[in-house]
Amino acid sequence: MQKIVPIKCTKCNNKDSFYRYGKDKDGYQKYLCRKCNHQFAPDKPISKKVPKYPRCPLCGKATFL
Repeated sequence: MQKIVPIKCTKCNNKDSFYRYGKDKDGYQKYLCRKCNHQFAPDKPISKKVPKYPRCPLCGKATFL
């Protein structure tokens, strides 16, 4: 069973006209907005960047262990 995702351009909030524009490197369907030519994948989860190095508790700078 497929899930239905309401598609809306993340740049111009267009809800009407899109092209299916292939898939991204993770396999999520990409769309191209016909109004602003913005590429986006609406069902792709937004991930937070994990810092490469832990922060120093005193000054907040990255510690290189």
